[in-house]
Amino acid sequence: MRQLTVIILFLLFSDVLPAQQVITVAKDGSGDHTTVQAALDAIPPGNDKPVTVFVKKGIYKEVVIVDARKNFITLKGEDKLQTMLTFDNHAGTKLPNGDTLNTWTCASFFVYGNDFHAENITFENNAGFTAGQAVALRVEGNRASFINCRML
Repeated sequence: MRQLTVIILFLLFSDVLPAQQVITVAKDGSGDHTTVQAALDAIPPGNDKPVTVFVKKGIYKEVVIVDARKNFITLKGEDKLQTMLTFDNHAGTKLPNGDTLNTWTCASFFVYGNDFHAENITFENNAGFTAGQAVALRVEGNRASFINCRML
């Protein structure tokens, strides 16, 4: 009788509890978005539910910003050696608007949101050794974790 009660409760609440949202990024167009930033932009500001952004293998050359109003995001790569988020900014880079990047503003990937988690992915700044200071990852949010990730 107890087993039957547990099964009935499970069936009742399995439809009530929403599944965690998963957004897929794939360079070849087979996912929901072709860039990581587009996937993050699709998450509404003020988000308070866990969202997973699954990134398929590939090299994604873009500056990525996790907005401070977007919390509880998990960024999961398909393979840490073959899923790379990269850009080549460095301190001293001149922007089209005339501004100059410094160490704090030249990262390839910025995390301002809280409760950010990443796994199986590479964060890279490929500006090179002669470019000066170059930051791969800048984290300002609270409670960030990185599992099986590389920062180059």
